[in-house]
Amino acid sequence: MVRFNPPENKKVELMLLDAKNPRIPEAKQKLSQDELTIFIAETYNAISVARSISFHHYFPSEPLIGMEDKKGNFIILEGNRRLAALRLLTNPALRSKLINRKEWDELPTANVPDSVPIVIVKNRKEVAPVIGYRHISGIQPWDAYSKARYIATQVEGTRNFKKTAIEVGENVTEVQSNYRNYKISEQVSKLKIDPEEINGMVNGFGIFTRAMQAGKIREFIGAPAPADVSLSKDPVKPAKKDKLKELVGFLFGPKAVIEESRDITKLGKVLSSSEGLKSLRKERNL
Repeated sequence: MVRFNPPENKKVELMLLDAKNPRIPEAKQKLSQDELTIFIAETYNAISVARSISFHHYFPSEPLIGMEDKKGNFIILEGNRRLAALRLLTNPALRSKLINRKEWDELPTANVPDSVPIVIVKNRKEVAPVIGYRHISGIQPWDAYSKARYIATQVEGTRNFKKTAIEVGENVTEVQSNYRNYKISEQVSKLKIDPEEINGMVNGFGIFTRAMQAGKIREFIGAPAPADVSLSKDPVKPAKKDKLKELVGFLFGPKAVIEESRDITKLGKVLSSSEGLKSLRKERNL
């Protein structure tokens, strides 16, 4: 069991947001620190954290977790929303780029510290079990896409579903399912698909997760059941890429045919019927 050193107070200005955080989409990973701050603030409601800091002080009982880079800065592996809030509260020029700038400007900054506690770890692997439990089985769950992405990263690091399951506090079947679903999303991102459909899949990944629980939908694209997921093969074979592209269009984007998750069972029945599928392709209506 890893034992962490006691937290140390470090200047906020030395702390960096983690571009590899599971909440940050791949397309956003090359953003500057200022751009990442704005993205996190506007996407993950960092102002709620900022309000707490402004009115109730920063709580030292829950330190950030980070690793030191070669330049003496600290990449924050746990606590990116808190860091984004701190950066914005202390930087009026950065706040000016926010859509809801007025709300931020109204927050008092007298209680905002310039140094906060941070637990310093050697690398990502050292803290992976803590982060995994906290955001997957714990009190601050990630959205479905972030969860699947994190699990996939851990699986590819350990090359072992069972070991990852222990690290993140899930059963092996759930880990295999999340790994498969994320790897399929990677395949989708490489297809020529309407960007609205891809964005819809990422933002509505819970719907896709639910769809992959339906055997008839998995059969339509040739996706394996959890127990049959392989670490060395793409979940969907090249011969099924057109079916995968079609499924994403049925689930997401401007021509989606489902309105709620309960429609997924009906979609599975239609996809398993040659006549039903023919009609759906023509009418785009379940």
